[in-house]
Amino acid sequence: MIVVGETISHYLPIKEGYEKARTAAEKALALDPNLADANVAFAWIKATYDWDSAADASYQRALALEPGNAMVVRSAGGLAASLGRLDEALALHRRAVELDPLSAAARMNLGTYAYYAGHYDEAVAAFRNLLELNPSIPVIHHDLARVYLAQGRPQQTLEEIQQEPEPVWRLFGEVLVHHALDKKNDADAALREFVAKYSYDRAYQVASAYAFRGQTEKAFEWLHKAYARRDPGLSDIKVDPLLLSIRGDTRYSAFLKTMRLPL
Repeated sequence: MIVVGETISHYLPIKEGYEKARTAAEKALALDPNLADANVAFAWIKATYDWDSAADASYQRALALEPGNAMVVRSAGGLAASLGRLDEALALHRRAVELDPLSAAARMNLGTYAYYAGHYDEAVAAFRNLLELNPSIPVIHHDLARVYLAQGRPQQTLEEIQQEPEPVWRLFGEVLVHHALDKKNDADAALREFVAKYSYDRAYQVASAYAFRGQTEKAFEWLHKAYARRDPGLSDIKVDPLLLSIRGDTRYSAFLKTMRLPL
């Protein structure tokens, strides 16, 4: 999950949220094209909803305007990750934490991209530091559980995900960990519940769950649903470890081309 502002809960439907964001960003840029925050907001929409390479230019403009703005730096790092440039993404997110050590979003994104890059100890440290700053923050127990899962620690994953306060992410974590623990009935039940409750705005998560389970056909079916619904989760498609099983499939590279992402 890419966090642009400090708000990381209370989601709007995808189309409604992006339309509101686009209107606000365009109005701000019309008033002052040199607002770094407005350039970042516009770039974020281009990157995660339009899948437009013009986002890179907007991020670079924002960095030139305010190179010491932590929000600008980490947002540019999010695009770098989406394009598969994880080393650059990590460097930018480490810098963002240095610039604003108390930013929840900066530490969350650092942990996320460290996890994507396989730097598990750094990811755990970032998420643990964030929980020390705010023990009740949502999503982080889910993110930490994902790291434990990647480390091959499913029992610790289960213990961690049960502490997640956000229902959608707790359930998604259960989908993954029950599969890892070879609890097929529990895994299937959790996935059915997730699809029933959350799949319209979380089609990408459904696709990634199927990929993690080795169900390739279903994974691509839901990736195409995510594309049709402009699911912003697709911005992680090049770097999300849950998709590892489908990356060698020719349909994966074709899908990247559809999204205008580098192979």
